[in-house]
Amino acid sequence: MIKDELYEQHLQEVLRIRDIDNYPEKDVERVLDRLLQCLPNNGKLYKYRSIEGQSFDYAYDGLKKGYLWLARANTLNDDMDCAVVYDPIAEADKMLALSLNKPWVYLKNWVKANIDQLYWNHPNAFKAFVKVMEYVDMRTGALDEEKAIEGLIQIGLPRDQVGKYLNALLHLAKKEIRKHSQTLKKEKGSMFTFNDTNREDIYVFSLSEIFDNKLMWAHYANSNKGFCIEYDLNKIKDLPIEVKRKLLFLYKVTYKEELEEYTFDLMNEFMMSDRDDKELLYQADMDFFLAILSKTAEWEYEREWRFMLLNLGKKNKIFADIVSGIILDERVLKMENGKKLILLAKQRNWGIKVRKKNRLGTGHIYEELEA
Repeated sequence: MIKDELYEQHLQEVLRIRDIDNYPEKDVERVLDRLLQCLPNNGKLYKYRSIEGQSFDYAYDGLKKGYLWLARANTLNDDMDCAVVYDPIAEADKMLALSLNKPWVYLKNWVKANIDQLYWNHPNAFKAFVKVMEYVDMRTGALDEEKAIEGLIQIGLPRDQVGKYLNALLHLAKKEIRKHSQTLKKEKGSMFTFNDTNREDIYVFSLSEIFDNKLMWAHYANSNKGFCIEYDLNKIKDLPIEVKRKLLFLYKVTYKEELEEYTFDLMNEFMMSDRDDKELLYQADMDFFLAILSKTAEWEYEREWRFMLLNLGKKNKIFADIVSGIILDERVLKMENGKKLILLAKQRNWGIKVRKKNRLGTGHIYEELEA
């Protein structure tokens, strides 16, 4: 229970980080210390790998050079990984309804987006617009008309023209919303591609809580003839601060019988606001991350934790030498690649264990490699 509470605190804090490159070092150390307390096995997690082919070559290169290679989510073996379940037509309709219900908010955002192309027919027109926007509640979308009228009079707009000016602004807002609605209707199909686009921008390094799962050995380690890498995340404490910052973004995958339907409501509200409501942004991010960190129950055997970062592009190698051991199936000990791993492990003072069948051939035991 304590670990669960600590992990919840970890999740809440890392999702509030906006500028990771400048996140204070003292906060990095504090968040890291708490994260390590959340982890199973005193901070040790595992990754199963093949002993053959290109997969081994990539794994060995990472071990030798000391880096973690984060894969794009759309290349993972679960083709729904990091996807959200949603109704694209309903979400597009709700986006339009939000604009229709908040014309003043829409107008403010529209002007902000098109400021360089707009022509103001009077020197005070933009000043008047800014004054009106001061009295728009960005959360509710309502205009405090009385205050707006007084504000316009204070900056010199004749009282008999104030009402006409406000009506003209509202007419402009509704006109642009109608244009937007036609565009949105034409582009509803783009809502169907959200997951495809989003999964290209998410980068993942998957780990497991366990090293002795039969299914993991079968699925990820050459049908039981591969190896498993042990990572000791306590070693992160000795890494440079810029690396520590990136490795704070470690998450636990949750498993559900059925994935819940996701809605973009909170994110749309944030986009329609002044975009300075940090609490609303946090709630939107929390909803989204909980959705993409959820997998269906058939994957639960993996007991996965994952480093997950966004928009890395070609910078998807994180140089973090945090390996502490390897576990090899006994059948690979005499293979050339098995010998390479053992030699490297001895050079790095990693622990080396061998996975063997028990005497009855009904299970496996794990023993230290004999010298």
